[in-house]
This record gives sequence, C-alpha cells and structure tokens, in this order.
Amino acid sequence: MTEQRKTILIVDDETGIRSLIHSAAQEVYSNALIIEASDGTDALIKARRQVFDLVITDLGMPKMKGTDLIEALVEMNSKLKPGSVLVISAFDYSPKLKKLEPWLSFISKPCGYQTIKEQIKLILNPPPPADTQPTSKSGLMSAQFEVSMINPFLKAVTRVMMNTASTQVSRSQVFIRKDDQISGDISGLVHVSGTLISGSFAISFETQSFLEIVSSMLGESFQMINPGIIDAAGELCNQIFASARKELNEQGYDILPAIPTIITGINHKIKHTLSKPIIGVNYRTVKGKFTVEICIGLNKIKL
Repeated sequence: MTEQRKTILIVDDETGIRSLIHSAAQEVYSNALIIEASDGTDALIKARRQVFDLVITDLGMPKMKGTDLIEALVEMNSKLKPGSVLVISAFDYSPKLKKLEPWLSFISKPCGYQTIKEQIKLILNPPPPADTQPTSKSGLMSAQFEVSMINPFLKAVTRVMMNTASTQVSRSQVFIRKDDQISGDISGLVHVSGTLISGSFAISFETQSFLEIVSSMLGESFQMINPGIIDAAGELCNQIFASARKELNEQGYDILPAIPTIITGINHKIKHTLSKPIIGVNYRTVKGKFTVEICIGLNKIKL
C-alpha cells in the first residue's frame, strides 16, 4: 500500500530559514509536496488552494503575524488536526496564541536541524495507540504515545522556565531514553494518573545547571546543592505538571493531582513505572542543560 503524499506549508519571511526547514522536511519525506510562503497573507492564499498536513510558521512576520495566520487557518480549514501547526519562533505566549494551543507544536529559536526533523516526524507520523502499534528496537517513531499527550508537557516546560526562573529554553534533541541511561544529578518525578492515560513525567538537572537555574529563581547565588534548595526541583516539576495537567484536562483526559518526588544522587537513573518507551528531550539554556522524560500511554479499557 502506497503511503499518502505529505503536504507541508513553510511560512517565514527569512529565505535562509525557509530553506533550512525545507531541507529538513525533504529529508524526512522525500516525496512530500512542500510549498513556501514569505508572509501570512501569501500563506493564506496558498492554503485556500491546498489542504496541508503540516503548517510550519514563524510568529513575527510582515503583513500578517503568525498568530493571525494560525487563527485564520483554524477558522477556514476544518481538516486541520490538533498539533498540526508547528511554530518555530522565539518565546511568545500572547493570549491569542494560548487560545490556539490545541493546534500547535513548538520549537523555540535558536534550534537545531535535527530537532526540526524529529518534530516533523512526530507531527506527521504519530504512532497508533500502544495496544496496536508495531514495535521497533530503535527510532523515535517506535514510541507508544500520541502527540496530544506529549506536547502539553513540552509547552509547560517553556512557560514555567520563563515565568518561574526567568530562563528561556530551546530543545536540542528528542530521543528514546534507554532503561539504563543516566538521568541527572537531581530530579523531580511525578506520576500521571487519569481515566484515559497514565504514566510519569520527570525533569532532571546536572548539578551546575540546577544551581544556575535555582539561583535565578531565588535571586541568590548558590555554589552547591544543599537541603535548602533541593525542594526547588520538586517545585519546578510540580508547576510543569500542573500546567500540562490543566491543558490535558481541557482535552478531556481527566488527570488527577499528584505530588512530585525528588530524586538526588550523582548520575542517578529514574525508574518509570510503565513498560513503555520513554521520550527524552534535552533542553539548552544560557544557564546550563537539563532533560525532560515522559513515559505516558493510553489506559486499557475493559469492555
């Protein structure tokens, strides 16, 4: 059976960025129909002629802002699926953009070529639910999850780091974490439990990145991890989970409140409760690096 040809619209006023994204998309899907637009007005004209599986857009553009473009696309295209608009932009969470979040995936600028490729794969070819999905020993697409369950956590990471720690972040790598892979030096872990999905979420820091981020949070310089600042890992995890939980519950997942567990120890490993692939996302900040781990799947429903 021949795979349906993917259709992708790339919208950015910078020619070099459009070319970079075009190359990444072409590398992922060599036979994809890829159309470029230099601004939102041009993109809307093209969207009236062609239904796109994926729209990749910047936010700050002449003639029509990215938020206005996304809003217009949602209104005019009933076939636009949740998560099928990929925003590649510097941090910008306007009220209008927040309203459009169910349709959005995010990559913060600056970002790497590989990150763009992996996100395109993630949006255009999400695996089926865990009970029906073929297995594979390697590769991102072997993960047993839905984009709609993962993206709220990734968006929450960006929001919380900016609002709580005054830290702008960008994703540098998305990968499948192995069971024996080291997580970090200090982590916050929270178990996700709901009527439809369950699993766990964790955020892990190397010592230096944690000290830098906590120093920014608390307005005081810390040179070593001590009992007085350990709780900050749990607080960051708690805020991210609460933000993601709010969005997921708006989608109808009915997730229960939970209290994070703090895990410490140099080069420790986090044990996730579900026997499902663990999605790892490496983040870069000017204050250091940290990793997010998400292991979530659909609950089995008894008929």
